[in-house]
Amino acid sequence: MLSPKQFKRWQHLISDCKSDQQRINVGGKAVREMLIAADEVVTAEQNREAEQKAAMAELAAAILRSNQTADIIIEQ
Repeated sequence: MLSPKQFKRWQHLISDCKSDQQRINVGGKAVREMLIAADEVVTAEQNREAEQKAAMAELAAAILRSNQTADIIIEQ
């Protein structure tokens, strides 16, 4: 997402344009920047989710190992 500062910058750049074609060109660049920023946010969230799932899998594996160890000790 664009920060308020970035948004204001694009807003000023677009309002300073003299022709519709300039506004279209500058507006297109602003949209591309917003899409890139949004993609970075989504990627960061996906990475966070993947890290959480990996941590849960490690925890589950540790619990299974500790249960197996306890079963072996009880059997002996």
